Amino acid sequence: PRPHSYHHPEAPPSLGSWKLATIITLLKQGKPQHLPENRRPISLLTSMAKVAEKLILNRLLPVINPLIPHHQHGYRSQISTTQALVRLLDYGARHYGHRNP
Repeated sequence: PRPHSYHHPEAPPSLGSWKLATIITLLKQGKPQHLPENRRPISLLTSMAKVAEKLILNRLLPVINPLIPHHQHGYRSQISTTQALVRLLDYGARHYGHRNP
């Protein structure tokens, strides 16, 4: 038997359709356009996919954040790689001239 799917017109779209994205490419500045490596792919998601992604992320972050080491600075909200550089400079200034035996 052949599987049959039915979608009621008033029902939300299936989750499978949320996985679909329109992909466009943007030319990198100052690069020749005829080479594919000079283009940056951008995925355009549906609004529902973006909302679902944000809802899931908001539920996961409180669980995941305590597991991430405190010295991890990239890809974290409110913590930048600039702050990592400031910590490094501060550490260097505090320990300048100290020698380990």
